Amino acid sequence: MEHQLRPPTEQFFLNASLGANQWWRWVLGVVAIAVIWIGIGSIGLVYAGYAFLEATNLDGLTISDGEITGDGSLIAKLVLFGLGFAIGLAGIWLVLKLVHKKDLQRVVTGRASFDVSRYLFAMLVAFVISLALFLTNRFILQVDGTFRAPDAEFAYFLMVAIILVPIQSGFEEVLFRGYILQGTMLLLKNKAVLALLSGVLFSLPHLSNPEAAEFGFLPYVSALVASGAFHALIVLLDGGIELAAGYHAMNNLFMGVVANAEGAVITTPSLFLIQKDSYELFPNLALDILFFALAVVLLNFRYKWFRLGAR
Repeated sequence: MEHQLRPPTEQFFLNASLGANQWWRWVLGVVAIAVIWIGIGSIGLVYAGYAFLEATNLDGLTISDGEITGDGSLIAKLVLFGLGFAIGLAGIWLVLKLVHKKDLQRVVTGRASFDVSRYLFAMLVAFVISLALFLTNRFILQVDGTFRAPDAEFAYFLMVAIILVPIQSGFEEVLFRGYILQGTMLLLKNKAVLALLSGVLFSLPHLSNPEAAEFGFLPYVSALVASGAFHALIVLLDGGIELAAGYHAMNNLFMGVVANAEGAVITTPSLFLIQKDSYELFPNLALDILFFALAVVLLNFRYKWFRLGAR
């Protein structure tokens, strides 16, 4: 195992400068990852999956105009899209090896290896924060929501989501808070600016999601920027994506399993369905910032970023 000579935060910044970093390599790398993820992963793999389902004629599933319908269609779609994100992760690994001449671990963490305990602790913090935010919206702000009793589809969805959501969120964290964040770190050093820029970049590929129209452009984009900036901040404070990846995974699981929004990009059989007309720029953005700040306090209580002699 590699001996850790520097604090992880310093090592993570140093990792950005390792390997081949000419500007054209970063342009080539971003384009190649997008082609592999969107072209092969999200489009090619999904349509290949549709063709497979149609050819095998699985019970309860039908294909119409490239869309899966029928019993079990949600699970089939989730599996196909989850595999697309796995292809995206493979694309990042390939770009790092062939274009930048460095290992995937270098953009994942400043530690000798990925810290699983950090990932799991961040999941716990995210669950507490997500539950507190849900209860605040439900009982204090009186946000409309409909309870739906769990059924067989919910049970199947839960089992699949536990496996696929960490893959999806893990890909986004490796891409945005690993690869792209380290690229911007070669140009900028201010952590606040890096975090805000990461939030803006994180929001861009999500603008095609239906939430931008269903929830309102400003509320949706502001939530994405705040979320991306928060994840980038804890990466920069902690020296790795472990906390951000764990928090992101639990946040997405909570939204999919406990409280999904009407008009979301993927409709899930969540326990609560939140009405789309309940979303507004304020107080939603203020609440998001408040609870992200609380998450930083809870994480700092454990990892002591703001005290001398931490770690």
